[in-house]
Amino acid sequence: MATTTPQPTPLPLAHDDVPPVAFLLPLGLGLLLFAWPTLSGLAGVYRTDGNFSHGFLVPLIAAYAAWRGRHELLPARRQAQVLGIVLLTVGVGVVLFSRWYELALLPRGVIAMFSAGLGLVLVLSGLAWIAVGWRGIKRLRFPLGFLLLGLPIPSFLLHRVTIPLQQLAAVISAAALQAVGILVRRQGSVLQFAEGQLGVDEACSGIRSLAVLTAVVLAMIHFNRPSRRGALILLLAVVPLAVLTNAIRVFVSGVFFALGWKQLTHGGPHELLGLLTFALAIAGLAALSSRLAVPPAPASAPLPPRAPPPPPPSDLRPPPSDLRPPPSDLRPPPSDLRPPISDLRPPISDPRPPISDLCPPTSDPQAPPAPQPSASRLPWDASLPALANAAFGVAFLFFCAAALSLFLNVHYDRLYARDLARLVDRRPLSEFPARVGPYVRINTQDLSAGEFKMLDPSEQNIGVYRGPDGRQFTATILYWEPPAGRPSRRPDLLKRPHSPDWCYPAAGWTRRRQFDDNCPADIFPGELGRVRVFERDGKTLAVLFWTGITAARDGSFDQVFQRLGDMVHSWSHPPLANLHTVSIATLADGDPAQARDAALALARELARILPDYGVGQHPKPAR
Repeated sequence: MATTTPQPTPLPLAHDDVPPVAFLLPLGLGLLLFAWPTLSGLAGVYRTDGNFSHGFLVPLIAAYAAWRGRHELLPARRQAQVLGIVLLTVGVGVVLFSRWYELALLPRGVIAMFSAGLGLVLVLSGLAWIAVGWRGIKRLRFPLGFLLLGLPIPSFLLHRVTIPLQQLAAVISAAALQAVGILVRRQGSVLQFAEGQLGVDEACSGIRSLAVLTAVVLAMIHFNRPSRRGALILLLAVVPLAVLTNAIRVFVSGVFFALGWKQLTHGGPHELLGLLTFALAIAGLAALSSRLAVPPAPASAPLPPRAPPPPPPSDLRPPPSDLRPPPSDLRPPPSDLRPPISDLRPPISDPRPPISDLCPPTSDPQAPPAPQPSASRLPWDASLPALANAAFGVAFLFFCAAALSLFLNVHYDRLYARDLARLVDRRPLSEFPARVGPYVRINTQDLSAGEFKMLDPSEQNIGVYRGPDGRQFTATILYWEPPAGRPSRRPDLLKRPHSPDWCYPAAGWTRRRQFDDNCPADIFPGELGRVRVFERDGKTLAVLFWTGITAARDGSFDQVFQRLGDMVHSWSHPPLANLHTVSIATLADGDPAQARDAALALARELARILPDYGVGQHPKPAR
């Protein structure tokens, strides 16, 4: 009878036999292709807008924090991976929607980059949830939350913070200048000297220092682990330090301006002064953090030596040997009562052969035992198959999303290339006529250096017109030339039209909230015209403006649906030519409604000729 030799049971593959690169490589490549438009757009925002230049350091600090806590992470169970996939899918949808918004609605602002960056953070959170589960997400809450500090804040939110900070810095610096004997008068965020005026721009508002100091404080709290009281004090100290250091910057610039050293109030010297004041704020935070640091626990004193045990009590009883006889005297030894077992039954022989005769050893018995994987690596070894399956599925999702993003790029590139040709025949604003109907231009102006730096229009035309009744109007027309080339590959257009709700308060004007009116729809076809009333120093100013279809609007909830409608309409008609803003301002000391009607009359005359200069559309003829 033939015998078969049993084969040894195969051992499970070790961690080194299944390299993670087998599924991490397609996952990383898909993520890079999908996230590249968002990453390049964010880099463009960080490079061109100083308010968000700290964004380059945010992912580095977040990655370092995640790397430090890697040993505390364990793989997720399959039920947790499903929730992670749901979160990741939502993030992918947000990124794709933001890409469509960016291509469909020009001019490109920061809103698209904010939503795309937020979607990318959701994608990374979903990946982390798939890998390490909810417990791992809680351990990675600081790195993932810290990434939010790198998102550019939308302009309609940023200016709500910037304008009050500008005015606060101007108030503090004006008071300090007057305290040292310098004559200065403040109007909003503008300081009036005998030699001229000095404006507090966004760089001096403190918003940059506020963003950077917030990131620095959060990093200090995470890595230094202060007490809750110390962490709260550090967070509360950010705003005062940012405002105070920037007020010092404005104060020093005001001293230079009053002394006639105007060349030191702008350019390189002014930027150097900003760096010095920022270093002063960092030093203040470091000093405060050192004062609030939790002192190390004192070394415990050595325990005193133990006292010697008390002496045993005196023995009052006689020893047990005196009370009873030894056991040997009471019973005989066991050998006297029963015979040994060997005398009762014969030995039983074992009929089975030795085990070594049935199955020969599979290995050398003299060889050392095989090394076992460490206990800390066993959970990850056991979860590799599930992680590999999830990684391949997520990589497929990334490749599909990247293909859809590429399709959007190709579609809008074709549309914009077609519509660029119709802008060639527009007339430049330098040829704008001096007479518009019954209105005659009596003076011309230009944007100030600060306004031009903030807006950076391609062309401008600012004229003072006199109406038939003698009323004067200031008509401002700004135009942004669409950049040549494919829109999917050019940097974001951060300089964009915006409403007077941002500019006039910065100059000291207060908006009268009770007066809010819309322009008739027949004046600016397809565009939203608004009327505002501002007050300052006893003067009342009525401002009529319109900024194109896709420019910044009032911010009400109804505008969300209007934007969605514009996005759908842009699929066949992209709003390429609507990079403009027009405003008409006139004094309204007596009756704001009368001033509004007078401004509307001038707007009707301008709307007839502005389309020849690439601004808006021709009104439809009355039937």
